[in-house]
Amino acid sequence: AARRGGELDGADAAEEEASLRALEVQVWLSLDELVDPDAPRGEGASRRLYTDGDVPPELIGLLPPPPAGGWPTAFGMHTLLQGMASRAR
Repeated sequence: AARRGGELDGADAAEEEASLRALEVQVWLSLDELVDPDAPRGEGASRRLYTDGDVPPELIGLLPPPPAGGWPTAFGMHTLLQGMASRAR
């Protein structure tokens, strides 16, 4: 990676940011699978039916914005976040 004064140049910084975002999404998808390992997966899988007790609200509050293509349909934590947001209104 090209560096100027110890910092990444623009292209390298953008590439690193994209890589970090992709890793963050993968971490959340993996965590979602750990919470409900028996849930359906893949194309056509329906959203999971989580309850508020399945994942602490403090953790759900850390969920980043959806990735460019949106969260997969079966990603249950997004549903929990939406429920928390609607109750907070």
